[in-house]
Formats: sequence, C-alpha cells, structure tokens
Amino acid sequence: MSQHAAHTKAVLKQKDNAWAEVATVTATVSPKGQLSAEKAKKDATLTPWISDRGVLYQVGTYKPTASYADIKQRAKKDVVVPRNYHVASIKQINATLSAMGAKTTIKHYRDLVYLQPSGGTTTTQIKSGFLIEGAHLYVVNIDYTSGTTAAPVIRGTVYSNHYQYAASKRLKPEAVSGLWQSTTGQLAMVRDQQVVTIQNGAFVRGQLEDLSKQKATTLYQNTSFVLRQAQAAKLAVKIGRHTLASGDLWGNLYVFLSSTKMVQVTNGSVIVYTKCSTKTTNSQFPEQVFTVFDKLDKQKATNVAAYLLPKSHNTYSVGMATSNDYITVNYAGGLAGAEAANLDGDTLTVGPDMNHN
Repeated sequence: MSQHAAHTKAVLKQKDNAWAEVATVTATVSPKGQLSAEKAKKDATLTPWISDRGVLYQVGTYKPTASYADIKQRAKKDVVVPRNYHVASIKQINATLSAMGAKTTIKHYRDLVYLQPSGGTTTTQIKSGFLIEGAHLYVVNIDYTSGTTAAPVIRGTVYSNHYQYAASKRLKPEAVSGLWQSTTGQLAMVRDQQVVTIQNGAFVRGQLEDLSKQKATTLYQNTSFVLRQAQAAKLAVKIGRHTLASGDLWGNLYVFLSSTKMVQVTNGSVIVYTKCSTKTTNSQFPEQVFTVFDKLDKQKATNVAAYLLPKSHNTYSVGMATSNDYITVNYAGGLAGAEAANLDGDTLTVGPDMNHN
C-alpha cells in the first residue's frame, strides 16, 4: 500500500468524521477528450460524507477496500458510446488535485483509495478516487466523457472536516438546561429535554436529541439525520454522532457547541446563543406553558404539541406535529393539525380549534 493511500485509510478509521463539501472542480473537455481550464468553485450543495471506523456513509454504505482495477472495470460497463469515454491519466488527476488546492501529487493510481459498496438499499458504485490531506478530503473522478463540442465536466469535489461551529466534546443534556439569549436578543429555554423558543407570540418547542444514544450505523443511514446534517453543514455547523441538537416545525435547528454556547440555523444564517442563567424558570416562559405541554404529552395522542399560542386567560391554540424529534424523525416539519386547550386548575380540556392562526 502506498504512503498516500495508507494515510487516507488511517484517517478514515477515526471516529465520526463529517466531511462537508466546500468546492467543486470543473474543466472544459474538447471533442477529442482533452481537458483544459480546470478550476475550483466554492460549493456546498452535496450531502456530507461521513467516515467512522473504516466505513463511509453517503446515503449508502461503503468500505475503502476496492482497487483501481475494480473501479475501472465497473465504470466501463456503464459506457454507452465508447469513443466518447475517457479514463483520466495520472497527469490529469494531478491537475485536478492541484486545482483543488492539494499539495500532494500521485505517481500511481494506487495512491488513491477506492470504495466498495457494503450495504444500504441505495448504495451505488463510486467512480472516484479518495485522498485525504490535512483537513480536506479530495474526491477525484477517474473518468469523463466528451461530446461533439467543447463542454464543462465535473472533475472532482473537495470536502472538509473543519467546521466553524462544532462541539469539542460530548455534552450531557443536563449541562445545557437553562435560559439562553442570542446576539439578536431572542430567548430560548432548555428544560424537560426540550428547547422552547418564542416565535410570533407562540411558545415553540422541539425535543432535545442526544445523538450519542443512537447506534452509529443506524444514525448515519437515517434520512432525516442526513438531511439535517447537510442543512447545517452548508453553514459550517457540524451535526455529528456526539451532538446535542434540537429543531422545530418551522425548520430551525438548535445545535449545542458547549454548556454555554449554542447556534441556531435559520433561513440560511447562523445565530449564536449564550446561556445567561442555569435557572429553568423565567417570567418570559410562564410555568403554565410547561404544565400544558406536559399534560398534552400525557394524553399520548397520535400527533404531539409543537407549539402553544396564548389566546386568552388559560386558553391556547395548539399547533400539532407528527413528532418533535426534528433531527432524526420529522425532517418535513410543518403543522399536522390544531386544537384548543384550556387549563382550569389542574384540569386540561382539549377540543377543536375553530379559529387557529
């Protein structure tokens, strides 16, 4: 095994590396199959790659055990017009790596690592070579096609496991309980394993999910998790296996970086929160709100209360969701129904909400 491939495989054996896309490299291919004008462009559209203890995940599951010959042979089986099919040379691969920003140059195809599908219903063959250098994962396509006129072609993708917003260690749910305030003055209360925010006068909640409680293989193949991870990664926020995170039915994410720092991913931006008190009671978050949430939960209805909108004395409009686990279950979010709730002493009465808004 070459030194470059050995290093790449060694990094892939580490735990919970989430590689977010940062750039795509394109080139112009001539009708004769020559590549030119190779350049990188910032990009963050693809789902992150996850590497964990020698297994890679991106919808499907893969192991870095294939050879270049295997990949080349399988790639050729998909060729429709042989005269337009081209296998990238070592020189062309090095040109792509250079455009990606890599300092490494390879001498042999075996300097790259290739993936073997190892499970998952949507696993497909990856016709690319992988190389890790520093905090970057370089994925270089080993082949390309030409046409009757010059056209752009994607030559590879650059990923990074460096995030601007990431937890440095695993956090326990009890460590983040308390009142939080954002740099823009918004408040959030973390208590009872949930994150509650105030939005348009409503108390909106999501379940606080400790992702370390889930098996790695189950989590990494969870569609909702993968989509949430991609949503956060586009803004340099890491959601990994040891993350504490929450969300809400409007698509906001809340990711905890430490016991005193949290970020909200919302509308394509990141808002930073700081914990300002460990107390779980505050005049902005009336105790009655948590009492009503608790009583609604005990009814064990098909849908769950996602928010409470105060309407009059002791009366609330209740927005329902299919689940408040917005990281691993309810990616779609949105309302699943509405009802009215009235608290009279210790008795909660629930009925149809004819004027929900």
